[in-house]
Amino acid sequence: MNALKKILLATVMPAFALALSACRPMYGETVTGSQTTYELASVDIEPIPGRVGQVIRNELIFLFTGGNRPQEPMYKLDVVYRASVLGVLFKRSDDASGKIYSIDATYTLRDQSGKTVLTTGHSHARAGFDKLTSTYANVRAKRDAENRAAKDIARDLNTRIAAYLSSNH
Repeated sequence: MNALKKILLATVMPAFALALSACRPMYGETVTGSQTTYELASVDIEPIPGRVGQVIRNELIFLFTGGNRPQEPMYKLDVVYRASVLGVLFKRSDDASGKIYSIDATYTLRDQSGKTVLTTGHSHARAGFDKLTSTYANVRAKRDAENRAAKDIARDLNTRIAAYLSSNH
């Protein structure tokens, strides 16, 4: 049994060490030696229409730059989203007492010229809110749900684009 352990360790450990050596932090140096955080700060985010689109864009700018000045643009990011409100928790009167605000987004990362597509993908986010008797409370609850879903989309896009930049550049 002891010899079997030694053989197993002699074959498994080098493979494990090799696999770990290929790993690096997402926000560390890229293959070419540049920093992913610098690469993210050089993404020019195109305007996204609507109030929710502006929340997504503002959150992306903050996530990409950390609140600092953006770098010279090397990439362009286009985001298109579609939002909807779904009723849930129906009462006997067929009136929904809860709603779900839903955003489905598609993104395209291009080079600075805008001609070459580097990566594209989809993201979705959902945020629930209650339907209340007060009109103001309903408007505010929906807006809060919009903001939560928009920030979830931005965080997801940040992760996806950082992963792409860290593994491909």
